Amino acid sequence: KISDILHFSKQIFIFPLIVIIVTTLCSCSKTTSSNITVKGQCDEIIRCFNEKDSDGLKSMFCETVKKSKNLDKQIADAFDIIDGKIVSYDYLIGSESKSVDEGKTTKLEVYPIIRPLVLSNGKEYELYFYSFLIHEKENNVGISEIVICDSDGNEYVIGDVSLIHPNL
Repeated sequence: KISDILHFSKQIFIFPLIVIIVTTLCSCSKTTSSNITVKGQCDEIIRCFNEKDSDGLKSMFCETVKKSKNLDKQIADAFDIIDGKIVSYDYLIGSESKSVDEGKTTKLEVYPIIRPLVLSNGKEYELYFYSFLIHEKENNVGISEIVICDSDGNEYVIGDVSLIHPNL
């Protein structure tokens, strides 16, 4: 019967459509979670620079990097470089890296970029950082390095990603 064939073909069409929709929604929620965390980190970094909050910025770094001897000086130097109020910025996740072991996420690292970072005095910078949102070693969760680039291509570094990634 033609009505049975039409009914069956509708079922064949609808089932794959439902699977695609559910899969898409599930993957979007994971991305959204990372994006929300990254946006929060970016906003907090900007707040720390605008308020010259060295303790707040230092608290965003992972414990492994916080133990380094130069971190306080690097933060103070960075506050001198960003010598105006940040009035405008945008961010994006440059890339994201994930490790999964037996279905469990063991590492989730993001590499956000904040650009252009526009100051009240007209200067522009680019800022990017390395941050583990998840790591099997709890001491490595947090930011490991922030890099500030000026318009001449000079880079100013806070932290040390090589403490977490020896091969970088």
